[in-house]
Amino acid sequence: MAGFKVPTYEPQVGIRTQNTADAPAAPRPPAAAFGAGEGESQERLGQAVAGLGAVLTKRLVERQQRDQEQEVLAADTEFRKAMQGVLTSPEVDDAKRPKGLLNRSLGQTKGATVEFDSSYAELRKSFLESVPTPQQRAALAARMDSHYIATRDQVVRHESRQGEEDFKASLDMNLKQRVSDAAAVTEPAALNQVIDEAVRVQSEGAQRLGGKVDGKLLAGDIAKTSIASVLDKDPKRAAALLASVRGKLPENVAVSLDQAIEGKMLADERASLWDSLTRERGDFMKLPDGNWDLSAMQGAVMALKEPAEKKEKLWDYVKARANEDQVIRARADQANDREFFNAAIQAKQRGLTFDQALKLSSGFGARDNYDIAQRQEVVKKLWAGANATDPQTYIALWERIQSGGSSRQEIDQAF
Repeated sequence: MAGFKVPTYEPQVGIRTQNTADAPAAPRPPAAAFGAGEGESQERLGQAVAGLGAVLTKRLVERQQRDQEQEVLAADTEFRKAMQGVLTSPEVDDAKRPKGLLNRSLGQTKGATVEFDSSYAELRKSFLESVPTPQQRAALAARMDSHYIATRDQVVRHESRQGEEDFKASLDMNLKQRVSDAAAVTEPAALNQVIDEAVRVQSEGAQRLGGKVDGKLLAGDIAKTSIASVLDKDPKRAAALLASVRGKLPENVAVSLDQAIEGKMLADERASLWDSLTRERGDFMKLPDGNWDLSAMQGAVMALKEPAEKKEKLWDYVKARANEDQVIRARADQANDREFFNAAIQAKQRGLTFDQALKLSSGFGARDNYDIAQRQEVVKKLWAGANATDPQTYIALWERIQSGGSSRQEIDQAF
């Protein structure tokens, strides 16, 4: 039949060899070499780049924050230096005060807190303008405000403390002046008024300072000044002043003033008694040699119409004065005798005549005819001629006289 084709069989023969190696396969490049997986790689690269960018951005932000913080720290440091100058600058302003507020004292500190606040406000404004960002300004403001609050307390306490010291100093000066003024107060009524006024001022000042004082101490100082101003000339007036204010004074002050007044009165009475004995009745109170007759003086003192204890005190004084007077007199006599004897020896050595030498006897502090006669005897013996002893034999005595080691009796015996 047309178109019909009978299938034919075509035998297939396979050739099989024994023990032969397989031929090596040709190298196969990776699929990526022909673009396989390129999208995945690009995706990973993008992720890596994105991660790096995030890290860099973070580092940049951190660096920026650190730089800003550093600027804040630097500004805060400079601010603190400026504030330290406000507090402790050693320089002096136009008013001759230390510029450093804490270096001021007493009245110089008046208004220091207000001045501190004003200085801080100016510095705060200036330093806030020195940083560019709001965040920096906020951080710096917080730091400056904290320092201001802590420091301001020092200024407030310093001004308060110095203000109190200034007030106390002014009060003390006022009270000292009142004590000094009391030297012009010589009437009891005026003295009482001065004391009362001063004690009132002192009490009010103490309340202002939160303390208390003993007004009697001040009253005692005022009374002592007033009484001392009249004591020497008028001890009776001094006694009247003391009596008028005694109850306002400390007891020890009153006792001390009593003793001072009594002592002055007794001293005046002793001096008056001595003058009476030695001037008014001097001729009756002396011995023939010119010394005081202690027995006569004691009798005169004991005849006074005074208490026995007082008379004993008066006599002790008179006796001491008399003995002192006699010691002074004896020293003067000894010095005069030494000068006379020295002059007599020298006159003999120079060859003066007896009459010339005799005139020496009335000089050199001779008190009376007795002294003159004693000295004339010395001259007579020196000028006695052949029977006289050589003046050189008196050298030892002369030396003792010059050194103050001889007495009138020794000189008399020598001749």
